[in-house]
Amino acid sequence: MALTSCCCCISLRTGGLILAVLGAIGGLFAFIKGCATEDWNTILQGVGCVAYCLCIYAIVKEKADLMLPALIWSIIIGPILAIIGEIILIMAYLALKKLAADHKLSPEEEQVFKNLDAIIVPFCILSSLIEALSFYFCCVLYALYKEYKGTSRNVV
Repeated sequence: MALTSCCCCISLRTGGLILAVLGAIGGLFAFIKGCATEDWNTILQGVGCVAYCLCIYAIVKEKADLMLPALIWSIIIGPILAIIGEIILIMAYLALKKLAADHKLSPEEEQVFKNLDAIIVPFCILSSLIEALSFYFCCVLYALYKEYKGTSRNVV
């Protein structure tokens, strides 16, 4: 079943424009932050900004092929970076738990590890929910891409 609207009453075009603008703004802020801190992983997010700006142009001009960089970014790069981040977080958490089990901890340190449990689990759940929402946004952009690909006005 193909998507015909973004969120209930919002058209695919409007939803796609909203998502592309938010992606471009987020990529721009990440790029600026990366330049200020010289963090190359964050500077990579600037590529996403360019892809989403191209997506905005593609949606306005109804040119499907120009949406491909944003689709590739949102379907492949974004989720891969998020999954790698979650894996690193879980590995660090497990390493800390093993370290705590192998050493005698003071009462203050034990309290820190109890608080860590209370933070990590909700964070992983929230991160998974954000990933699910991100997947839905990818589906919206892909449905719009397919809609434009079916029209005859998609000549680049």
